[in-house]
Amino acid sequence: AELAIQTERYKEAGTLLRRDDIAYTGRAEFLRLLRQADSAYGQGRMIRALVAYMQLDRRSDIISSHPRSLANFSDTLYTHQRYGDAADRYQRLSDLLADRPGRDLVLFRLAMSRLKNGTPQRPVITLLLQIQNAYPGTEGAFRATMKQTDLQYLAGNLASREAIREYEQIAEKANRIELREEASVKEAVVYALAGDNQHAVTLAMQILRDFQSGRLRVTTQALIIERLPLVLKQLIRDGQYVRALVLAKQNRGYFIRGWLKTDLLYDLARAYTRLGVYDRAVRTYQYIFDVSDGARREKVYLPLLAALFEDGRYELVEDYADRFFFRYPRSPDLPRVFLYRIRALRRSGHLDMAARLLDRKDRPASDEIDLAAASIYADLGRWQDVIRILSRPGMAAVTAGGRHGYELAEAYFQTGRYDLARPIYERLQQEDDFRDLAMFRLARIDLEQGRKRQALNEFRQLAEKGKDPLWIKLAKEEIRILELEPEVRK
Repeated sequence: AELAIQTERYKEAGTLLRRDDIAYTGRAEFLRLLRQADSAYGQGRMIRALVAYMQLDRRSDIISSHPRSLANFSDTLYTHQRYGDAADRYQRLSDLLADRPGRDLVLFRLAMSRLKNGTPQRPVITLLLQIQNAYPGTEGAFRATMKQTDLQYLAGNLASREAIREYEQIAEKANRIELREEASVKEAVVYALAGDNQHAVTLAMQILRDFQSGRLRVTTQALIIERLPLVLKQLIRDGQYVRALVLAKQNRGYFIRGWLKTDLLYDLARAYTRLGVYDRAVRTYQYIFDVSDGARREKVYLPLLAALFEDGRYELVEDYADRFFFRYPRSPDLPRVFLYRIRALRRSGHLDMAARLLDRKDRPASDEIDLAAASIYADLGRWQDVIRILSRPGMAAVTAGGRHGYELAEAYFQTGRYDLARPIYERLQQEDDFRDLAMFRLARIDLEQGRKRQALNEFRQLAEKGKDPLWIKLAKEEIRILELEPEVRK
């Protein structure tokens, strides 16, 4: 049984110690009970071990003569929050070990037991300092340094920068991985508490890379989840949009799992849009799209389509719009998505395809779609369709002038309905963008209606005062033709 315990075969030791074919008497019986307790401890059966040690301790002082067993007993008392009893046992163990290896950790546990049992901090800190001075470079010394830093920082007796420096040194020099991880996490937490969220998040991300199987991984992730939104907001406020997007991408998993909301990413994308940096707005929306689930993905489409459209990526507008129609056939956003689709087709020169979509009876409907349809029909010379849409009473306001006014006037002109075209062209003469065109068309209407002298005067006025080289050139050609006619020359 002794050999089994020494080689950590605790289950086998327990089996041997339970044999009843051997008679145990006197100290041998106490030794058997001690090793049964050690076997339970070794198997992680802490309650059984605690009960066994306590029962034995009431009957004999044998535990105090076996350092390893005394260490186990002390640990079970500490684990079950019996800190006063644990402190007594750790003190005995410290005296027993004298200058033997491991005393640094025993003294540290003694300090922790006293602290948790209500001993004032000052004598505890004194003991922690003694450990650091007596056993430099040991695990106990590093733990003592870290605990002293904890206590002084939380009590307000240590500035944030000093606490950060202490934790950083432990993280660099400690002789155990778990100590380096713990010190690094505490350093990140102090950065966060001091308001330096960027350093906190950067360090937390580094910790996750350096300690991929660390015990404090969940704590570190929680710190990132808490502080990353604050960092992203600050970067966006400072106009550091690229850094914000890179940081969000580096923490992609939190968005995918829903641990972080994508609202901040929308703020970033909108900031790019306001600046007119549409390619980066597109990248941001595509990232939001990638990290969103089906329910949240639906609302990404419209701003993504808008950014793609402004960036001139019309094929992608068509692609995403087609996906949207397939996945969300009953969405209230269908009309707006359809609008981006036909506008993109127009911009990319696919007028026939746009017209085919517009001609379908089951297409989405809205005034904006109808106005876009009128423009596409005008591009194709489908003037009757332009008139059908723009002559409706509800369109009177938008056809009083501007682009749609021009389209309706042109439709009337091309179909010979000059009396309806004239008043619209007369209004368009007052607009800089359409003045020369309107003057030319009014002259043409007079010419078509037989008022050649009036038409000639209007063409001359356009040739003298016009600004658009195209319409000036066309006016001069009309003038040359009219001046050759006998009835005009009289």
